[in-house]
Amino acid sequence: MIALMIVTFLSLFTFVVNTGLLIHAKINLQNAADLAAYSGAGVQARILNNIAFLNYEMRRNYKKFLFRYYVVGNMFQAGFPGGAGSRIWSPDGDPANDFRVPAVCINFNSSANDCQIFQINAISPPTANPLDAISQALRQQIQAFEDIRYDNCKGITELNQNTLIYWLFNTDPQLDSLEAQYQQAGNDLRRRILNLTRSLSTGMGLIPRNFILFQRIKTLESYLNYLPSTTQLTLGDVQSLPQRGEPVASERAQAAFYSAYHTLGEYLFTDIALKELVPRGGAGANVANIQAIKAKFDAYYVALEAAPGATGTAARSCVAQPRAIRVSEFPVGVYKDPSVLTYYPIQLTATARILFSPFGATDLRLSAYSAAQPFGSRIGPVANPDQEFVIRGRQTSLFNECSISNPCYGIPNLKMTENDQIEQGWTQGELLRSMYSQLSNVNQVLSGPTATANRQIGFNELQRGYAAAMAPNPYEKGLYNVPNDAGASLGDPSHQTSGDLFYNFFDNSRGTHAVWAPVFSAGSQGDELFELVRNQLIDSLGSGQQNLAQTLAQSLTQYLNQIKTRSGDDDYETFNIVQIKDPLNFRRGNVNEPIALSAPYLLNDSLALRSSYNPTTNPLGFSRGRLGYSVKFVPFSQLLSNGKLPTNGGGGTLWANDMNGLDPEQRRDTQLLKH
Repeated sequence: MIALMIVTFLSLFTFVVNTGLLIHAKINLQNAADLAAYSGAGVQARILNNIAFLNYEMRRNYKKFLFRYYVVGNMFQAGFPGGAGSRIWSPDGDPANDFRVPAVCINFNSSANDCQIFQINAISPPTANPLDAISQALRQQIQAFEDIRYDNCKGITELNQNTLIYWLFNTDPQLDSLEAQYQQAGNDLRRRILNLTRSLSTGMGLIPRNFILFQRIKTLESYLNYLPSTTQLTLGDVQSLPQRGEPVASERAQAAFYSAYHTLGEYLFTDIALKELVPRGGAGANVANIQAIKAKFDAYYVALEAAPGATGTAARSCVAQPRAIRVSEFPVGVYKDPSVLTYYPIQLTATARILFSPFGATDLRLSAYSAAQPFGSRIGPVANPDQEFVIRGRQTSLFNECSISNPCYGIPNLKMTENDQIEQGWTQGELLRSMYSQLSNVNQVLSGPTATANRQIGFNELQRGYAAAMAPNPYEKGLYNVPNDAGASLGDPSHQTSGDLFYNFFDNSRGTHAVWAPVFSAGSQGDELFELVRNQLIDSLGSGQQNLAQTLAQSLTQYLNQIKTRSGDDDYETFNIVQIKDPLNFRRGNVNEPIALSAPYLLNDSLALRSSYNPTTNPLGFSRGRLGYSVKFVPFSQLLSNGKLPTNGGGGTLWANDMNGLDPEQRRDTQLLKH
């Protein structure tokens, strides 16, 4: 009886211990699975944030072009910046000579303003008496004046055209090639034109800059949709992932596995394996679909040339006429397809070593499931270019450049205030006045033709103007994930002391934030890089612009090869890294100057700029919100086909990318989960 009792007690004891250890192992495995899913979704959230920031950089770059086009290109016209409403675009202020569109005209004459002259008639030399030396000399001098006048007209036209071309297409940030032409120029007029073009056009043009940013976004999208070639990831598989292709692409899988591996430890569990249950699509995962928002427009410059059909002496007259440079199509931003949900479900399996296990150490294989998802922010709205980026119908009728067979695309524009309409935006005199004020050290608008013509605008004034134009605007509230340090510091504008370190977004020494986003895969070079650039440009600009794509591809490839070994434009940009500037500060040397844009065009309220739903425990931080995507756990019942919800949590498009990689056993297991 004693022997039977001892055996019974020992059996009960081992059963209790074994059951307790089994439950403990299962709890540990589930905790590890939760951490793995959360870590993987955290990587997804950070990539989505970076995509959102680069998308906002594309919008900022578009606003920089608008500042150049509307302000710098038109400030020499009479009556600039105009009254409270939309202004007329006339060189001399006469409504009869209204172009109906802004047209770039740059004045390089310090003694007069050629941009305020609508027409300069040709000088007709008098007939000279062949026997009168005085009349012959007079005719020669008048003809010389006429030649100078005519050359000046051609010089002004060349300056206006080249300036607009560089603002749109420049791929030489420091304009070194233009500097070489300046040194070789044979006459003073030519040197002045080249020098002024260089001073006004430093930096990448709108189209190549946005093309590079768009390609960086597509690289980040490929990280989101990366799938390891091995379905079940073990320690050896994960250790070899950095050597397979792009090292950073596998960061999600590495972060998830190592979180689970180090949580479980190497003594209680063996044969740890992680399987990503993300939906498949094409050659990889299907958890993100980033689409380009493309716009097309006509940008105008002023040409001083003969009116159409002019003959004789009138053919040498200079009449101010708007001439269009057509931008057929190019990316101005991106949006995230709302039918594709970004989430991260995993299955974690391991063999548990259980003391007194009747099954043996190798027989007890445990599984745990978990899923997490980025939430609480946005990349940008699904914009309609016709309603967001371009004014349709505002086109020149003075010289009949637009017709049924040759339709005008409209002119570039953006909404700026909360109640703004696309017909307003940058066409409004009060907005132009506010932007123009940024070019003055005393923050005042100089009025009158003479004051405008003699304004000396240097590098710092232009940079301050660009910063103001690229600052956040009230219209963007709730639509974009805007990187900022608004409300970050406790009374310390230099951000040296902060109540919550999560707020410090920008580097204190340079006022920038670095994002790892290669333009293309790190191994692309030489002819392969050229083909990648050319093919992507054709796709971005449309098949009808292959010649433009070919020309841009050659110069862009040269630039991209340069930034592989040295820094490029816009604060130390490299092939793999882009530097984001603080949108609320103008950086002069080592000092941050807050942008002083007048109301209602500046959005600097921290509550309006902070977008995440995840609060901080700091009371001050709680009142100011948080920035970007956060992460939350999600039940499998919502991820399976019978529980789909709109991607924004409310109304809208239902997402459609189910976990289509589940086998029948996994689908049955996930349907039984209750957590």
